[in-house]
Amino acid sequence: MEHGKSPSAQLTYASAGTGAVNHLAGEWFKSETKINATHIPYKGDSAAISDLIAGRVDFAFLAGAAVLPHMETKRLKILASASSVPGRGGDNVLTIGEDRIKGFSAEPWNGLMGPAGVPDSIVKKLNAAVNEAMQDPEVTAKLASMEQYAFTGTPQYFTDYIAEQTQRWAKIVADANISADK
Repeated sequence: MEHGKSPSAQLTYASAGTGAVNHLAGEWFKSETKINATHIPYKGDSAAISDLIAGRVDFAFLAGAAVLPHMETKRLKILASASSVPGRGGDNVLTIGEDRIKGFSAEPWNGLMGPAGVPDSIVKKLNAAVNEAMQDPEVTAKLASMEQYAFTGTPQYFTDYIAEQTQRWAKIVADANISADK
């Protein structure tokens, strides 16, 4: 990282495209560490991974599921986990959000959504079913094998999480002056 702080540093980092979470993670990381790195947008993770393996870019924030096959063949190496949760990324892997930048977390998440007006009784049943499924040891083990982790709670908790994520990423977009045409 010290090399990246040099005014003459010419580091590059790949993302799945302008505005993708891995692009925003790179900008957040640059801001916090004060490294000099240029964003190289790709059309998806696959193209970014190909150039990372070939050494045409220096680093990338990528989902574990996308890079696991390349780690198994030793074509890629995890430098750190973009999480604040210990152990994500594997044993003895630096966790950026725990070890270096408090609160840093650029992890993928998904949610079950429905149209406005779904009756509360249906929302409660679906929420209970999802939470139950995500507690199943087989499900959590399968997800973990792909570096994916269950995210459960109430619908209000998820709503609040989306609002917090929106606020965080909006600040990073504004601070980095990111626009759709960049």
